[in-house]
Amino acid sequence: MLRTVLFNITVVMLLLLIACGYNKSDKTDYTIPKSLAHLPQNAEKTIKNKDIQLSLEDRGLYKTKLGTVTLIDPSECPIITQAIQGDVTDLTNQITELGLSGYQSLKVGIQLVNDRWHILNSTNTDLKTLLRHFINSTQADQTLNLEILSNANKRQLAQLNSMTTKAMPNRRYYYSAFDIETLSTLRELNISVYLGLIWDPSHQSLAKMKDSLNNHQSFFLSDSYRQSLRNRQTKKTYHLSAKKLKTTLGTNAGLHVDIRSYGKYPTILKRVRQQQLANVATYSINGPIYHVKQLQSLRRNRLPNIAISSASSFAMCSATNNKIASTGRTGYLPTSTAGSLIKALPADANFEKLAEQESYYIEGLYLNALGIVRSLASATSPQQKISRQHVEGPKAVPKDRGMNNTVKPIVISVPESNQ
Repeated sequence: MLRTVLFNITVVMLLLLIACGYNKSDKTDYTIPKSLAHLPQNAEKTIKNKDIQLSLEDRGLYKTKLGTVTLIDPSECPIITQAIQGDVTDLTNQITELGLSGYQSLKVGIQLVNDRWHILNSTNTDLKTLLRHFINSTQADQTLNLEILSNANKRQLAQLNSMTTKAMPNRRYYYSAFDIETLSTLRELNISVYLGLIWDPSHQSLAKMKDSLNNHQSFFLSDSYRQSLRNRQTKKTYHLSAKKLKTTLGTNAGLHVDIRSYGKYPTILKRVRQQQLANVATYSINGPIYHVKQLQSLRRNRLPNIAISSASSFAMCSATNNKIASTGRTGYLPTSTAGSLIKALPADANFEKLAEQESYYIEGLYLNALGIVRSLASATSPQQKISRQHVEGPKAVPKDRGMNNTVKPIVISVPESNQ
């Protein structure tokens, strides 16, 4: 009897200890450190990431709950960054992530299927469901670009506009299309919404896209590529002037231009401003790296208003403002390896892949925001040395030692070519 009582007491005590252990763990995991409380709502605010967040804050950055790194002050970015619809099967998650990311907008292709509006390449995801999810999952300053990829009549466009205006505030969405007649009809239906006319990609961009497809490469924006081919087959190619666009749609409109064309015709931005149009946006069918590099080559006063790309928001922002991620804003001194790396890396570095960065850094290299491995010596901003108490490695790399290849690089930087 006594043994039974003692056994029961022991079991109860063990259960209480386990419960206390879990409670202590929960408290550790979910208590927000006071030093992180001021960060944006979508920031990761755990004790585990305290040093990383404070080190990022010293550079005007923070880590989101998704693990992406973005700007504390979005106004530092000279352009609006717009994400591109990825895998349709994961679009719901992508929209949820958009609400936690640094992007300011998302472009989604829409099409008619059996006289109903659906998301591009998905007969299972209707537009109404997407709009509702977008409003519930994103922040009030994030917008949705509905790119129309079907030849629709006025009744069908009225159905689209009615559905959208009922689901979303006016400034949370806009329409874009290759077809000026489509946009003209939408202007009749909605006098206040922004409308973007998409210029067809340049012939050179199309040729390079075909080459990449032949070489089994693929990039986002293939929807625009396919639509452009349809336009050319039906002789409906559009490089409408800014003046004509204003006459047709009014000033709350803009040109969405292939970045290659934008670089080739340097007066596009000037003409858009002369006509008092709202925006110039750039996109590329030749991949995010090419797009961002072209943005980086432009002077500040020649940048478009919007960049539509699958590159990270930080990659686009850091490429267009070399003062982004400058150090010494708060004077915080890191206490960990990760924090020391954040403080030491160049301003255009990938601050999300710190484990990989440690391996590269020891070899005098770093991974930039586009996934390109570069030499620290070639960086545009000075780097500080990381204390050896934080990063272990050889004090000097022997002359006959090759690059550490335990971490697979994404792209190796090579001399620029006229792509």
